[in-house]
Amino acid sequence: MSEAVSKSLAIFVEGYPTTFLITVAFFIMIKLLVWTSSRKKKTD
Repeated sequence: MSEAVSKSLAIFVEGYPTTFLITVAFFIMIKLLVWTSSRKKKTD
């Protein structure tokens, strides 16, 4: 599983522009922030 993920990541880095990777990373960061904030609301 991890090997397939690393291979797909290598293809992504080679095949897509850096801006695309930055956009994906930014989207993941927003997702994590939303998830953590919603989790805090549930805890409170």
